[in-house]
Amino acid sequence: MREANDEAPGVAGRPSTVFPLAASAVERAVATAGPALTQMIEAALPSAQTLRTLGDEVRKAVSHPKAVAHPGLADPDEYWRLAAYPQAASLVRQLRGVLVDVAGELAPAVDGSRVDFELWLRATVAAEAANRRRDPETSRDEVIDQIAERCGELDEIMASVESIVPTSARVDELRAELRRLRRKRIHEEARRSGDPTEVAEARLRQEPPFRHQDLLIDAFAMVYATLADDVADMVDHLTAPIFGLGERMVMAYEDVVATMDADPAPVGERH
Repeated sequence: MREANDEAPGVAGRPSTVFPLAASAVERAVATAGPALTQMIEAALPSAQTLRTLGDEVRKAVSHPKAVAHPGLADPDEYWRLAAYPQAASLVRQLRGVLVDVAGELAPAVDGSRVDFELWLRATVAAEAANRRRDPETSRDEVIDQIAERCGELDEIMASVESIVPTSARVDELRAELRRLRRKRIHEEARRSGDPTEVAEARLRQEPPFRHQDLLIDAFAMVYATLADDVADMVDHLTAPIFGLGERMVMAYEDVVATMDADPAPVGERH
């Protein structure tokens, strides 16, 4: 049985903590939701072949509009409105469904940490007995400072759920692949116009099909950014009660001191 003044062992590599239940809840959520979010995004991301096919379809829509089902998609703005953005928005809705489950799982974690906090407070007050007899005010201030530190610790534990957001490295890889695929066309345009390759590339990227391909990648970059913002909002909501929990510990200090001073037996030996 863990002694009252001992911190719990770390969870999955996490340093020892006063709040093992909260740490375990976050670890479970990260282990489950992180891979799920990554898999959902990677399954929806366009491949290099998809981008090449999109380029071919747009060229066909521009040169032979009657030969394609949706000739209006040759317009980049229409393509964004009717294809790229709706695809990304649909994925965002699916990802938010996962976040709803994560938020529901972690919602009780802060309030559930109250027992651990109270146990720590009693052990800390007991350990401060000698200092409190010498200088009550300084001892109290020290414990209050430690309460604030424990609140920060709990905040860090809850905020670590942000690690469920997948890296957007795949977007950078797709952009690099596009640059490779476009190299020949850009050099051809630079020779034709006499412009530097950078100017030729900038011009081509404002025109079909380069613009369409960029918009599709931009849509998925937006997915990553939206997910990161949603998770940050979720963390703000999850950690909001920590301040109130800390206040309750501060208010409980005097009662704990009175109890400890009336019964100076070690915490683990009280009945």
